[in-house]
Amino acid sequence: MRRRHALFDQATLALLGSGPNLPPAIPRNAFLNEMGVFTQPCHLFFDDWHVIGDAEVESTVERLLLAPLPNVHLWRATRSPGRLPLARLRALGDLDELGSAELAFSAAEAARLFDLAADVTLAHRNVGDFLADEVFRRQEPELQTFLLQTSILRQFSTALCTAVTGRPDARRFLDLIEARNLFLFSLDSERGWYRYHHLFSDFLRKRLHEQDTIAAVECHRRACDWLSGNGFRVDAIEHAFAAADHERAGALLDAASAELSWQFDVARAALADARCALGSRTTSLAADDPESFFCATIWVPRLISASNG
Repeated sequence: MRRRHALFDQATLALLGSGPNLPPAIPRNAFLNEMGVFTQPCHLFFDDWHVIGDAEVESTVERLLLAPLPNVHLWRATRSPGRLPLARLRALGDLDELGSAELAFSAAEAARLFDLAADVTLAHRNVGDFLADEVFRRQEPELQTFLLQTSILRQFSTALCTAVTGRPDARRFLDLIEARNLFLFSLDSERGWYRYHHLFSDFLRKRLHEQDTIAAVECHRRACDWLSGNGFRVDAIEHAFAAADHERAGALLDAASAELSWQFDVARAALADARCALGSRTTSLAADDPESFFCATIWVPRLISASNG
């Protein structure tokens, strides 16, 4: 910015250095006035905006957004919307947004990405480092505990989270996780059931077992209690085994045998159809429906191996 205007921000810096008792509005107004000197486009970038908690900083940026400065453009990368006047800017047509939907990879793009990942172990390690340093570590201790406890669940509702964590305010935590874009996906239109991104849940489960294996077992036991008592006996079996409660797992297997047999029959029928489709339509499927082809090439071999085993 000083390449364009050598004296830019000198007045603001002089005011900031004049003493600690200066009202914040004075240097803020000086800064806004200095931003008006640009006659060509000027772009300001704020990364990790969600970590800013200072009200004066947010107030200054809000004034900057609403000021009549046609050549000043503000960009911010954030996990939460914050307290900026986004609705007003959106209504005025002064806001461009790129959300998770616009940034998500298509199946074909994801396939190309994995093809380019020459070292999968290194890639997963880097993802784990990112999740630990940039996401999990920055959350409040209470929220960290909630994330760890619920990571054992493949999918979950408010009631199930309450049962596993023992917190009656589980809904508040789910809303907070969703607002911060912490890799949480809604599974229905009513926003009743959720799941974490598999990489995030893998990271959280590993961290939970590293920190407290006894707590992990207790979470599995609570999950088993709720699931078996609410009509999800098949799902409860996995948690009974994870809690090393083999007697209960056996009892649940006996009780759910008819349901498991039906599910296996359905899976075998679907597998037979998939075998035929993959065998006869490999070329056309890749061209006509790359997303289905991507899923088929990943999952059908696994299903065939499981059924033959």
